[in-house]
Amino acid sequence: MPLFTESPVKLDDRLDEEALLSNGLESKHEDTGMTHNTCRRPLHRRNWGARFIVSGIIINICLFLVLSYLIVSPTTAHTGNWRYKTNKNQALKQMTYYSPYLDQVEIPFKQTQVDGFLVDPTYPQSIYKQEPSPEVDAAWSRLYNFRYKVISEDEVRQLDKDPRLTVKAPISWGYGDNAYISRTDVAHRIHCLDMLRKATYPESVYPHLRDGEEETRVLWRPHVMHCTHVLLQHLMCTATLEAVTYNWMEGMRFPIADFSINRQCLDVEAIIRWEEERDVVLDFDDIKKIDEWLDNVPADTPRIPVPKPYLDLFNSTGSGMGLL
Repeated sequence: MPLFTESPVKLDDRLDEEALLSNGLESKHEDTGMTHNTCRRPLHRRNWGARFIVSGIIINICLFLVLSYLIVSPTTAHTGNWRYKTNKNQALKQMTYYSPYLDQVEIPFKQTQVDGFLVDPTYPQSIYKQEPSPEVDAAWSRLYNFRYKVISEDEVRQLDKDPRLTVKAPISWGYGDNAYISRTDVAHRIHCLDMLRKATYPESVYPHLRDGEEETRVLWRPHVMHCTHVLLQHLMCTATLEAVTYNWMEGMRFPIADFSINRQCLDVEAIIRWEEERDVVLDFDDIKKIDEWLDNVPADTPRIPVPKPYLDLFNSTGSGMGLL
């Protein structure tokens, strides 16, 4: 007779056992104030994941709006206290001092190879390297015979200039009282370079520059030195680091510098076209001929003091002009 006998377990007994176990667990949970169903994660905890997702979406939307403002809005956020009105010339606005013109015309960049040859090997050579002639002089004059423009008092202040000392445009120009005359500085620099070009030729080539309507003999050399200094300051201010390489050249003992470097340049033709479309029709020297200003300048208009050497120089010319 076997020591142990396996007695059959009835289904009802097994169900009763499971019920007892279940009741035991439920009783244990009741002792701690919990029921079997409350062992699940509370509802507010189950919503944490959804809340994190919603918060992430809101944060991303805020970042998108901020970036959109920085890109699409006027460039005040990018240019300190300067209040630009458009998104034109973003790179230039970062690189240069304030100019109201940067809101008026888009100036593209272009890659250009400099003509760095001492003697131009091509024919015909650049007109700007040719000997004096009416055609050559006209080509140079076109580069700087820019027209005058008007800017507002707010723009004058952003240039860190005093509107009280800045000359207003004549009422006859039709721009009202809040209009001050201005012009691009690049026009003055190219004018100065043309002065140096002409100074390299004998007096007989450009006699009127030294002794005529445009200049007097006394004023000629100070004018040339002024232009030389202006160009030097500009070159030092805009110094770049393009690399100049050297080549061996047939018949030459020493390496020859290759000054025909590649440069990233502004499209000056875009500036000239914009200048030619301006409403103010006065050209470079016409400002000297406007008697309207002399007749209508109020007596109490502030004037900047004149350094004695400056005054002596112009008095010695007998011209009475205050413009170089």
